[in-house]
Amino acid sequence: MPLCVEIGFLTLKNIAMKNKNIVLLRIFMIFLASAIFISCSKDQLGSDRPDKTTGAAKEIPVWNYGGISGKLTPVPSYAVLKIYNDDEHFGTSASPDMNGNFNITNLIPGTYRIVVVYIPSGAPPNSEYSYHEIRGIIVEPGTVTQLGDIILSPE
Repeated sequence: MPLCVEIGFLTLKNIAMKNKNIVLLRIFMIFLASAIFISCSKDQLGSDRPDKTTGAAKEIPVWNYGGISGKLTPVPSYAVLKIYNDDEHFGTSASPDMNGNFNITNLIPGTYRIVVVYIPSGAPPNSEYSYHEIRGIIVEPGTVTQLGDIILSPE
């Protein structure tokens, strides 16, 4: 009886060793196939766009940004500025400081419009918002367009 168990054990041990070798071989093949796939993918990405550089030396577009600044007069109780560049389909917002001054930076050169949404100073609680729009503001590269005092209606 011990001889049968020993022979059976050796047989199971041999099968386990063969299975272990097969599993290791499969893992190695998957790793090798993945490495080949990744290296082919990188080459293919570079060949699809011959006008772009590959590797570490990529070109980054350089923008020469501009800005808009001004002052809301009289200083409203609450205000927010909505800034739009319809040509570039771009919009952003800003808030004035407590003195009504605002400075909007990092704008792509172009023509903008500003909509001031505000509650006039001294207005009763739960007042309606008022709107003031300025069109045709030109932002030049590297400069800040000064709007000066923007007179808001007290209504």
